[in-house]
Amino acid sequence: MSGHVKNSTRPSRDAVAKSQRGTEESPFIKWLLIFVAFLFTATFLLLPLINVFAQALGKGWAAYQRALTDPDTLSARYYQPDELHLNSEGAQLFTSALATFLPRTVEHEHLASPN
Repeated sequence: MSGHVKNSTRPSRDAVAKSQRGTEESPFIKWLLIFVAFLFTATFLLLPLINVFAQALGKGWAAYQRALTDPDTLSARYYQPDELHLNSEGAQLFTSALATFLPRTVEHEHLASPN
């Protein structure tokens, strides 16, 4: 089972021809593809990110800082030891906040809808 193994480090002519295909495109096509890739990235990655931050900071930087420095926000007493799930006191607080603010939001959206 002897065979001849070619020990050449030079690539074949076909491999070189195939690897140079990208340089054969016109500059217009190259820039068009770059622009389309940039437009896609901006549309599907950057615009939603900008929207999230715009809505989060919509009431101003001071409201954001107040929310972060609120004692209830910083308190760990509403969480179970795993620091992920609410305990019974935290669940009651969350439920009462929903009961208070959710009807206002739903009513406001209902009044604002054109139907």
